[in-house]
Amino acid sequence: MKTGTNGSNEEARARIAAHHRQMADALGRRVAELGEAVAAGLPHETAAKALANYVAREVLPHAEAEEATIYRSAAARPELGALVRAMTDEHGRIRRTLTALVAARDGVSAYGEAKALLALFLAHAAKEEDDLVAALAEDESFDLAAAHAALAERTRELADGVDQRTDAGSDGEEVELDVRELPHAERHRTIFALLDRLAPGEALVIVNDHDPLPLRYQVQALWPEAFDWEYRESGPRTWRVAVRRRTGVAS
Repeated sequence: MKTGTNGSNEEARARIAAHHRQMADALGRRVAELGEAVAAGLPHETAAKALANYVAREVLPHAEAEEATIYRSAAARPELGALVRAMTDEHGRIRRTLTALVAARDGVSAYGEAKALLALFLAHAAKEEDDLVAALAEDESFDLAAAHAALAERTRELADGVDQRTDAGSDGEEVELDVRELPHAERHRTIFALLDRLAPGEALVIVNDHDPLPLRYQVQALWPEAFDWEYRESGPRTWRVAVRRRTGVAS
């Protein structure tokens, strides 16, 4: 029994492409702002944080929602299984590049990671539209409009969750670092470098696969009374902790 029509599928396909263009434009603007700051010899941190936060709030929730909706439906089709696995792997590459951007030690490195992130997104979106979504749209037995509606709803739920975690008790800028994407030998060194750069009121949100209690002891030894710790997620598989520099405490 047919659940979709070519017309409704094509309309949904167009909406998916339009959303990709919207995200690509937003990413492009933020990457350009970072590049302009670096070229002018200005501090790059504000532009890098704006880009990283956009990816965390908009791009990654969309990617996770895709995997739970459209990708899951497509993976059930033998001819699309390998493509879905490849595109899911690309989501992982985007997450790892975001981690590298957050962990970058200087503006030039941050801009390089930002350009790589934008290139990854553009190539991924084109592949999704031209290969995955196109194949689903051509099948009249598949209701792409319903799948897109589920994608949009799931994206909103995930994005709202990110906003609630970020806004809870926040009195300054935040940037998120998923240390699960970093080699073990680099994790604490990278975290210490980022914490050292935080201004009063700013926070580093650390995402890990275990409680970072040993890290907390080390931070307290290096910077006594300088940071507040707020657990926003406490397992069993993911821990998310906001480490915020206190105001009125010397670095």
